[in-house]
Amino acid sequence: MIKLILLLCFILTASKSYSQIFTENFSYTGGIFLFQTGNWNNIGPHLNPISVSTPGLTFTGYQGSGIGNMSSISANGGNKVYSLFSSAQTDGSVYASFMLKVFFPFSDADNFFALRSSDGETFARVYIKNPNSTGYQLAISKAGQASVDFTSPVYNPGETYLLVVKYKFISGGNNDEVSLFVFDAANPPTPIEPAPTILPMTNAAPDAADLDAVVLMQGESQSSLLLNLDGIYVNRGWFPDGVLPVELKSFNYSVSGRDVTLHWTTSGEINNSHFEIEKYSAAEWTRIGTVQGNGTSSNTFQYGFIDKNLSPGIYKYRLKQIDFNGSYNYHNLNSNVEINYALSFRLNQNFPNPFNPVTSIHYSIPSGGNNVKLVVSDNLGKDIFTLVNEKQNAGSYAVNFYGEGLPSGVYFYRLEAGEFVESKRMILLK
Repeated sequence: MIKLILLLCFILTASKSYSQIFTENFSYTGGIFLFQTGNWNNIGPHLNPISVSTPGLTFTGYQGSGIGNMSSISANGGNKVYSLFSSAQTDGSVYASFMLKVFFPFSDADNFFALRSSDGETFARVYIKNPNSTGYQLAISKAGQASVDFTSPVYNPGETYLLVVKYKFISGGNNDEVSLFVFDAANPPTPIEPAPTILPMTNAAPDAADLDAVVLMQGESQSSLLLNLDGIYVNRGWFPDGVLPVELKSFNYSVSGRDVTLHWTTSGEINNSHFEIEKYSAAEWTRIGTVQGNGTSSNTFQYGFIDKNLSPGIYKYRLKQIDFNGSYNYHNLNSNVEINYALSFRLNQNFPNPFNPVTSIHYSIPSGGNNVKLVVSDNLGKDIFTLVNEKQNAGSYAVNFYGEGLPSGVYFYRLEAGEFVESKRMILLK
C-alpha cells in the first residue's frame, strides 16, 4: 500500500490486530430509508428517518471515496439507526472513519455519530454546532457528559471532510479515551497516526464494556440540520484498509512513434508488492506486464513501462497495484492514448491548462529525418527548457513538462521541425 494508507508503524503485527470490522458505502437505492436496507436497525421515532441520497461523497485518497451513495441526516425527529460490527471489540483501540459534508448551519449543539456497546449505550459521540453564520464546529464526548469542547477551526458548509473517531480501551475503571481527527483536501491523513484535532478525552463516565455497532443519530431540536455522511470504515488500527491502498503522485504517458511509455511516481510505499499494467482494446482489459513494487519505504520512486509496436488506434491503460496480502486497487490513466500516422505537422494545446505542476504537450510529425526541437520559454521570449532535441520518426508524441521550481505565470512552448515552427501559450497556476 502506498502513502495515505494510514497504517501504524508495526506492519508485521498479527493481522487480527489490524482487521477491518465494519464497512458501509451505502450502496443502496437512492431515496429509501436506512432501516429499509436490512443492514441498519431502527431506534426511536420514524419522523424524518435517516435516508439514502445520491451520489456518494468523494475525498482524494480515501478507499470509500465515490463508492455507492451516501446517508442523509436532515431536519429533526430524533431518529437513530445502528449497524453491527463483524464482532464486538473489548480491548486495544477502535478507529471509525467517514466522510462528512454539512450544508445548513444551526446554533445549538447536536450529535449525529457514535459507537454503541452491546448494552445499547453510546460512546465517542460526535457533535456539531454553528458558532456563526459562515461555518460549523465539531466536538467529541466519551459518553453523555453535559458539556463538550468544540474544535477551534470552523469548517466550511458544502466541503467534504474526512473524520476519524478513536476509542481507546484502557485497563482500570472509567479511564478510557476518545479522540477526534479532522482532515481536509489541503491537509490529508498521513501514514503515521498524527496528533488528533481534539486531544484524547476521558471523564468519570463509565467506560464501554465493549463496542459492537455504528450509530447514526438525527438531531432532536435542529430543524435546519442537513448533512451527508459516507464511507464508514471501522478498524483495529490506524487505517489498515480505510484509505486508498495506492495514492500515486503522478500517472502519465508519452508516445514515441508506435511505442507508448507509461510513467508513474509514488511518494512513499507500505506493503506494496507489485503493479500489473493493463490495456483496454478490443472491448476488454488485458494484462500486458508487471513491475515490481518497493515494499515499505518513505522514499519517492519513479516507475515506467513501455508498450511497443502498437497498431493505429485508441487505447486505455490502468495500473493494478497489489499488496503482499493480495488486496489490490486500480488507477486509471486519465486520458486515452491515440496511435496514428501523422499526415501533417501538428502542435496541440497542452493539457491540463492551466496546470500545476505538470502538463502534457502532444505533437505530430508526418515524416522522419528532421531534427525536432520542443522548447519552453518565459513570457519575455527567453528559452528556459529544451524538452526535445533529436531526430524522430513520423508519428505522434507526448512530452510532460514539469513546472516545479517556476513561479506562476504565462509560458510558451515552441515546436521546430525542418521549416515548421509553431508556438502555443500555457499557464502555470500555483
